[in-house]
Amino acid sequence: MLALLTVLAQATSLDDIERAVQAASKKSPPDFEALTKANEDIAHLLEQNQLSTADQFFRAQKIFTIGRMRFDRTRVRHELTLAALASGSKEARATAKQTWDQFLVSVSRPQRIGTMTFSKEPMFRIEKAPKSVVDVFQDPDKALERAQAAKDNDEVTKICDADQKEREGDFSKFTAKQMNEMREHDAVRLKRTIEILNQGKIVTINDFDHASLVLQHGGYWNDYCLAHELSICSLLLGNQKAAWLAAATYDRMLESGGFHQRFGTQYSSEGNSPFKLDPVDTEAVGDAERKAMHCPTLEEAKNRKWD
Repeated sequence: MLALLTVLAQATSLDDIERAVQAASKKSPPDFEALTKANEDIAHLLEQNQLSTADQFFRAQKIFTIGRMRFDRTRVRHELTLAALASGSKEARATAKQTWDQFLVSVSRPQRIGTMTFSKEPMFRIEKAPKSVVDVFQDPDKALERAQAAKDNDEVTKICDADQKEREGDFSKFTAKQMNEMREHDAVRLKRTIEILNQGKIVTINDFDHASLVLQHGGYWNDYCLAHELSICSLLLGNQKAAWLAAATYDRMLESGGFHQRFGTQYSSEGNSPFKLDPVDTEAVGDAERKAMHCPTLEEAKNRKWD
């Protein structure tokens, strides 16, 4: 029995999957059945937490095929890229812009970086993110030089501090009046942060972190989308501590689009009932990725206590 299990484990190793994809891709036409099987094998490894290093995450996203921009596939590639970045992968810095655009196209949203210019089909339309964001995605090294030469934006820091201070205490016990006031203040903070961003005055790692925190308290897809981009900018600049924020903004964005979250960062309550973890889609994602993103395991998330 042990020998059989060993053979099975070897048959689904990342190395074997990589070789299978290379062989399938060389055929004319490509062996799409084999490529689909490879995707299924990678999904299994992820669900079983068999991939856990920066190199494994990056290699897996590189060979994971997305077909015709299928959402169930583009999200896996993007999530693997995030996990690779959060684990310190240098190679993933060059592919983040592509996996992000691919994900957006798969959910009928415009590209934000503009990596796919081969088609004039409406599905590949481009509505670029603010220049500061695009610059980081396109050339993280130059962006890092600018970030290191700049000082944190005082106004963005103050806006973020106010955002966080208003959320101090037991959030689950906030009154309706407190919640309404906070939403009004959030709207003001969000508007001003976007103005500063559009002026090109968000440059440093802390600036991107602070702006992302503020934007994730918006109320619509575009707010969460931009918040996610800002957190990725921080990751691209080498700040691995931005991993949790990248996961949280991603989950919040997914939920705003009618999808289930993936990393398990989002909670909600009905009326005065206790906060509970929102539904999580667990296909082709596991706790190893969650740990890479500085998130608790799914079981830990489910058992979170609200004091």
